[in-house]
Amino acid sequence: MKGQFLGLVIIIDDDKDICDLLAHLLDRAGYDDSTAIKLLSLREPDVLLLDIVIPEPDGMAVLAKARALYPQLPVIIITGTTGIPDDVSAIKAIAFDHIPKPFDNNGVLEVVNRAMQTSASKL
Repeated sequence: MKGQFLGLVIIIDDDKDICDLLAHLLDRAGYDDSTAIKLLSLREPDVLLLDIVIPEPDGMAVLAKARALYPQLPVIIITGTTGIPDDVSAIKAIAFDHIPKPFDNNGVLEVVNRAMQTSASKL
């Protein structure tokens, strides 16, 4: 699919290896990707991939900012944190979907594709 632009996905994760892996995966699938938090304020993405457990600003603050800027933005939560059922349930209620780490590359693309379709249908 290289050469075909499918949409902009912003990746926010404090693990550089995860960012690089996701950026490479999405780039090969035809998505434009970025890994900068400040880009969220500069350009509306089609999908946001967000690790909820990151240093300041924490993931919940980034999620709140994203919701304030772009209320209809599909946000996909990616995190390795488990065992906090109330927090995960609350996050799932305001996110498009949740992808636990470690993740399956095909599963990530499937969720991003569904989110992109949702984003496109709201235009």
